[in-house]
Amino acid sequence: MLEFLKRALCLQSLFFGHWALAQTIFIASPRPGEPLENPQEFQVGFSGEAPERIEFYLNGKLSMARTKPPFHFQITWNTRFENQVELVAYYTGGEPVRVSQRYNELRTDVEASVQAFQCFPFLESSPEQTELISGNILIEPQKFEPADKFELQLTIALDVSGSMRHALPDMSAPMHAFLSFCERKGYRIRFFTFDSKPTLFESERIPANLERLYRAEESSIVWDAAATATSMFDVGPRRIVLLISDGVDDGSEHNPATVERYLYETDAVLIWLNPTKLSNQPLARLAGISGGFTLFNENNDPWPILTQRMDRQYYLLAPNARFPISLKVSPGSVWYPLWRQ
Repeated sequence: MLEFLKRALCLQSLFFGHWALAQTIFIASPRPGEPLENPQEFQVGFSGEAPERIEFYLNGKLSMARTKPPFHFQITWNTRFENQVELVAYYTGGEPVRVSQRYNELRTDVEASVQAFQCFPFLESSPEQTELISGNILIEPQKFEPADKFELQLTIALDVSGSMRHALPDMSAPMHAFLSFCERKGYRIRFFTFDSKPTLFESERIPANLERLYRAEESSIVWDAAATATSMFDVGPRRIVLLISDGVDDGSEHNPATVERYLYETDAVLIWLNPTKLSNQPLARLAGISGGFTLFNENNDPWPILTQRMDRQYYLLAPNARFPISLKVSPGSVWYPLWRQ
C-alpha cells in the first residue's frame, strides 16, 4: 500500500505576509475509492506543528491513541455496518483539532464500486465510443457519464506579480464571465491572488478590473501558490486547481517534485491558463499528467475553451483498472490522469 506523506503547506491564514502553517490533521489513508479492509490501517497526516497526541474514536468510543508520529492506527471494525471515525488532535496551549469521516456499509451491490478505479476526464465533444486499457487489458467502464452529480471544488490562484500586470485588464471581463458560469453550475470556489505573498478573496469581492489587484510586487512564487492550492479542498473526489499565471517563479520554497506529490495525494487536477507568451515546461507537464491541460492566449481566447472543457468533465468508474491507463474517446480529444503508480 502506498504510504502517503503529509502535506507541508496549508493556506488557512496569513501572518505578516508569510505562508502560514495551520495546525490541521487529515486522514491520508484510506482515501475515497480505496478498498476497505478488516482490520483496517488508518494513516493520519498533519500540517503545521506535530500534535502532542492524537486519539482515534470508532463509533463514539476511544479506540487508540498515539503521542508521536507516524500516527498510524490499525483497528478492527465491521464493514457490513456504517462506521463513524473521529480523530482528535491535542496541541500545547491550543484548542483540540477534530476531523471526522463516515464510512458507509459495504453492501453486495456497492462493494465493487467502493473498490473500483475512478477519475474525472475532460472531453472535447460528446462521446460516442470509449476505450479504456489498463495493464494491456481492455476494460469496460462500469460508468462513464457527466460528472455533475459530484460537487466540483475549484481553487483559483491568480498571479498578480509584475510580469502579469499588462495581462490583468484584458482578463477582467472573461474572468467574471467564467465566475458567473461556475456559480450557475454550483461549483464551490476558493480564490486567492499571489505575487510574493498570498491574499484570499471571497469570489463576490473580486474587483471588476483585475488590475486593481496589482501591488507592484515584482516577484512571484508560482510553485508555492500551486502547493497551497492543493491544501484548500474539503472531502470530495472532484477537485481542480486553476492556476492563472505566466509561470515565472522567483524563489518558491516548493518545487515541481513536491507539487506533483501534492496533486497526486489529493487527486487534484491542475489546469494552467497562461495569458502570456512565456513558458514553463515543468508546469505544463504537471498539468498534463494530473489530468488537466494548459491554455495559452497566443492564438485563441482560452476562456471559452476552459468553460467548454469544464462543462464536459465526465466521471469514469472502472473495476480492476489501475494507473497507468490509456483512455480513448471519439470523436475528439480527451484529457485524463497519466500517473504511473
